[in-house]
Amino acid sequence: REGDAVAAIEAAFPGVAKDGRIDRKLLSEQIAGSPERLLRLERIVHPLVVAAELDFLRAAEKDGAPLAVLEIPLL
Repeated sequence: REGDAVAAIEAAFPGVAKDGRIDRKLLSEQIAGSPERLLRLERIVHPLVVAAELDFLRAAEKDGAPLAVLEIPLL
């Protein structure tokens, strides 16, 4: 769901979007060494990630899946 975050990330960190995608190298250069900027990025991205997880779990439940697994590498 990178597309959902592009506009908000570009607004917070001008110049990091290229062709409708976030250039991660440019973004990392803007947030490197700045806990405040990293927190600003997390406040944009984390709600979108949680929403995607909930959508996935709801769809699995609706489809009658007996089990759904989320792989969350940050844990």
